[in-house]
Amino acid sequence: MAGHAWPKTEPESRSFVTPECPLITECLQGILGDPPYEPSRDGFDRVRNWVAHNVEYQTDQERAGEDDDWQMPQDTLLNTRVGDCEDFSLLLRSLLRGYGIGAERVFVAFGVDRRGNAHAFIIEHWYLDGEWRVIEPQDSAQARQGFFWSRSVDSRLERYEVVLAFNDVYHYEGPFPWDDYEPNPLTLSDIFGAAGNAARRVSELAGYLLGFFSNQDTESA
Repeated sequence: MAGHAWPKTEPESRSFVTPECPLITECLQGILGDPPYEPSRDGFDRVRNWVAHNVEYQTDQERAGEDDDWQMPQDTLLNTRVGDCEDFSLLLRSLLRGYGIGAERVFVAFGVDRRGNAHAFIIEHWYLDGEWRVIEPQDSAQARQGFFWSRSVDSRLERYEVVLAFNDVYHYEGPFPWDDYEPNPLTLSDIFGAAGNAARRVSELAGYLLGFFSNQDTESA
C-alpha cells in the first residue's frame, strides 16, 4: 500500500494514544492553562492549531532512517517536534483525550484512496455534537488559502475510505460503521453515577418504609 505503512496490531495501536502522559498534561497546560478543563469548540481548535503550528512534517525515512517508525506522542513533543501523518494524528488524539474529549468521540483513522494510497488523520463527532467530521492534523482549524481564510481544508480527506480507527479504548478494523456507531457507551462516571442514584433511591425508600411502619405502630397503640 502506497504512502504509509499499514497500522500495527490492536494492542500496539492503542498503546500509542497516551492522554495521561505527564508530557501531554504539561503541553495542554501550555496551550490552555491549568486544569480542570471544560471542553469547548474554542479549546478544541486551540489544541488542534497548536499541533499544526508546532510540529513540522518529516517522513520516517528522513527522521529515523526507516520506512515505518511511529513515534509515541511524548517523543514527538520531546525531540525535534517533527513527524509524519501518523505522528501528527497520535499526538492530536492524545491531547484531545487529555483535554476531556471522550474516547468514543475522537479516533485516529487510517484511510485508503482509489489509488491505494494510505493516510492517517482524525475522525470525530464531538465538535458538532453527533455529526462526523474528518480532520487533517497537519492543518489548523482555519487555514489560509491565498488572501482568504477557509474552513474547508479538511474536505480533501473525503477521498479516503476509513478502514481502521482506534484510540486508547476502542479499535475498529474494516469499513468504519458510520451509521451503526454507538456514540454513548457506559463510562466509569456513568456507572458510578447510576450506582449513586440507585443508592439514594434505596435510602429514600428505606426512610419512607420506616416512617410508614412507625406510623402504623403508633395508630395500633
